[in-house]
Amino acid sequence: NRKGKECFKFATEGAEPLKGLCVDETKIWTSGEYMFNHYVDCKDAGYFMSKDRINDLLVLPVINQVDRNPILGCQDRYLRVLEGNKLYLEAF
Repeated sequence: NRKGKECFKFATEGAEPLKGLCVDETKIWTSGEYMFNHYVDCKDAGYFMSKDRINDLLVLPVINQVDRNPILGCQDRYLRVLEGNKLYLEAF
């Protein structure tokens, strides 16, 4: 194998450029400026529109130890924890 060889290509239909990306096996979590998207097996599994600009994306098991939850760090200094594509917790 040569370095830099393309091994995976995935096109999203999002209007915003990607700012955050997390991958776990066949799951992909992405964030743009205001939009969060979740993909499973390269198919859209849901989205969330944030109230304020998303600065960072992290995916950790928060609600239970089995499923991973996206955590959005936003410009208004709130952490937003999602369950699927629904807002589960908002903390300042």
